[in-house]
Amino acid sequence: MSMDIVVIDDSLPKNLFGNLAQFVSNEPMAYGSRSNLRTDPHGHWIRNFSKGSRMNLADISSDLEGKEEVAPLNAAWKYLRDTHLQNDLLIRCYLNGYTYGTDGYFHVDSDRTGEHTTILYINDYWEPDWAGETVFLDEKGEIVRSVLPRMNRAVIFPANMQHAGRSVSRKCMVLRKTLIFKSRERRTDK
Repeated sequence: MSMDIVVIDDSLPKNLFGNLAQFVSNEPMAYGSRSNLRTDPHGHWIRNFSKGSRMNLADISSDLEGKEEVAPLNAAWKYLRDTHLQNDLLIRCYLNGYTYGTDGYFHVDSDRTGEHTTILYINDYWEPDWAGETVFLDEKGEIVRSVLPRMNRAVIFPANMQHAGRSVSRKCMVLRKTLIFKSRERRTDK
């Protein structure tokens, strides 16, 4: 199962990542989004960039295309789609934020097969002592992979895989920022 987890360092060209990081740094976030509606009592910071809900299957790329205010976001999605997700349609897009005291809980993003989650770590610097890694579980509930949120690193994995964004340590004085692209495999040529 850990073979299904693809980690890509320097996932975006440097100028594209720089534009995206600048864009994200100016986006307001709201508190209270919960990764697991059954077990997450608190929530984390979020900024949605599309109308797609958790159950959405429709292509929402038109929410990003041709809109100057989200051009860096659209450029990042197009680059990731063209290089790693050629057969996928975008179904959700949002920014997550974790501060000290904001915990992540294990969950799946979808029970449906053929869907992918891409996490793009936006922080410009990260120390291992800050924690905040994304942790993946196998079918037996054992950790199979843990990924630190390094700058411009992307992680692509099946959306039905158990994972959690772990909380940052109290040494961490920055917001752990992740840009999330949820996608699904195209079912027809149209």
